[in-house]
Amino acid sequence: MTSRAGPRSNHDARPAPSGSGRFDGRIANAAASLRTAYDQVAAGARINRPLILLLAYTGLRFNEAAAMRVGKVDLKGRRIRITTAFAEVEGKLVEQSPKTGKSRTVPIPPSLVPEPAPLLDGQPDDALVFATKRGAPLHLRNWRRREFDTAVRDAELDGLGLTPHELRHTAASLAPAA
Repeated sequence: MTSRAGPRSNHDARPAPSGSGRFDGRIANAAASLRTAYDQVAAGARINRPLILLLAYTGLRFNEAAAMRVGKVDLKGRRIRITTAFAEVEGKLVEQSPKTGKSRTVPIPPSLVPEPAPLLDGQPDDALVFATKRGAPLHLRNWRRREFDTAVRDAELDGLGLTPHELRHTAASLAPAA
């Protein structure tokens, strides 16, 4: 299968145990397969493709990406300023400091720069980059069930136990392999 899936690396044939720090080539290949799957036109592809790719290749946490504002994304400088994240409190999303308590700047790989561009064009700086059709923040549980798990099934990756958080580990695995 050919794809435009970012950095190449040597792949381990066996999956790494979760949290082992070992590179899991199957998960990296899964990110590439999801990228290829979203090359096809789908209703949610406009938001889901850039979101999945940013999670897989930048290491953003889902709730950081969900809270990302247009004005914090610098495509020319290839960086995202992470200053807030959403947390679910009593069933409602609350914007707060990132999990680490500190803001940080995350580089965007050159191949991903075009992905979020259509979501930023013409939007005010305070608009959410990733939002529902009604402009509301994405809830991880709903997004995972309605969008992510469907994409995983469609890409025939359901046997991997792939989760949005696993995509964060993919980014960590690919960084030293690049």
